[in-house]
Amino acid sequence: MRKLLLIFTVVFYFFSCSETKEKAKETINAGGEIVGKTVGEFSKGVSAGVDETFEIKIDAAQEVAQEGVSLGKIELKSINGGHDNLVNTYLIFSKDFKNPLVLKAFDSKNLEMGRSVLEIKAKANDAAFYGFALDTLTNIDADSKLTLELAK
Repeated sequence: MRKLLLIFTVVFYFFSCSETKEKAKETINAGGEIVGKTVGEFSKGVSAGVDETFEIKIDAAQEVAQEGVSLGKIELKSINGGHDNLVNTYLIFSKDFKNPLVLKAFDSKNLEMGRSVLEIKAKANDAAFYGFALDTLTNIDADSKLTLELAK
């Protein structure tokens, strides 16, 4: 009888521990999932805030628009050991275009701090990214101003 009671106790203990472990594991997994979602949402919020704060805009001269060129997405990259010194600009052409374009960068005091000239040849209805590479010492900041005009 004692052996039977001992076996019953061991089996009961084993199953209850196993069940407890499983419940603890499920609880931890659920908690981890909630933490993961929260961190993910926080990261998205931070990213959106940074994007809004550091939205890159280019003021295109009226003559550029008159030539049938409009702007799409603008990205900022770093090249040649510089920091934020490459401006990738998606240009859309409504008519044939063959001219050099110049992108100029100005600091917060409106002092020119860089420029890049690209010879562009495109057909009507073409669109593509064009990279305006600035000097490695040029650093586009949130308060920088960018302009795009026809090179003269």
